[in-house]
Amino acid sequence: MRFALLATLTASLAALAASTPAGATALAPPAFSIIHAGQLLAVPGKPPLSQATVVTEKGVVRQITPGYPQAAALGLPADTPVIDLTDKFVMPGFIDLHVHLSGGAERGRDLNLREPDNYFTVVAYRSAQATLNVIADFVEELTARLLVACGRAWVNH
Repeated sequence: MRFALLATLTASLAALAASTPAGATALAPPAFSIIHAGQLLAVPGKPPLSQATVVTEKGVVRQITPGYPQAAALGLPADTPVIDLTDKFVMPGFIDLHVHLSGGAERGRDLNLREPDNYFTVVAYRSAQATLNVIADFVEELTARLLVACGRAWVNH
């Protein structure tokens, strides 16, 4: 069942990737970008930096500096894109895996239940466990396929 889900998801992603309109070019990150952050979580577990600048090269963080220097001061071309997040909390590399653990309440299904809070804890736990199991299986299968495709692993038949 899980392999079928993975195969369907992989096929869907491949079809989506192949459906680029004729003449369209793939989007790539700019050579360099400057991100001015109000608060920057540069190192997890340490206090965030105030008024910091992140320099990226092809989408990869290359430099973090205090303040909001201009492109020339960073040794970058004058036309380097600047993203103004001076009023935001920035966490480079953070991936939001947003999940509704109990679900249904927004459609009114759970609104009239008179169950104790323990019921919702169990529903949330089961939903989270199922979601994490699917993600873990997907990542494991994808990693194995990528390793085989790159020649770093092999499959015994």
